[in-house]
Amino acid sequence: MQERILCTITSAISHLQNSVKQLSSRSEKEAFSLIWQASSDVECCLFLFSLLHPNQAETFSLKRKPVSKQTEIQEALTSAVNILEDAKRNVESSDSTEAYKKAWKARSHLFNAQKLFEKKRKIRAVRSSTPLS
Repeated sequence: MQERILCTITSAISHLQNSVKQLSSRSEKEAFSLIWQASSDVECCLFLFSLLHPNQAETFSLKRKPVSKQTEIQEALTSAVNILEDAKRNVESSDSTEAYKKAWKARSHLFNAQKLFEKKRKIRAVRSSTPLS
């Protein structure tokens, strides 16, 4: 199980690092797709952790504090990468409880990044539909 968890965390980190590169290249569509893939990896990771810690699954989801609301997509992604790298080290050192908590935190940062993308997309749609005077 530990190998599968490490694999999902590593995959999420890779997707997020690639999404940051895509953002730097102004390829927002590709970046958004990679964020969704990373989110999927994190969800899989959380599911695997819940199998290891069946009594803590609800506790982590209900007790988790909302992360600070970053206003930049890249900032949210960087935070998620850093937290996932910490979680990976926790798994490698057999501290799956701490890794589980960090995966929940990373999930919050990813949700925030997705919200920021959607907000940006909606603003662009409104601007493009508004006639110029």
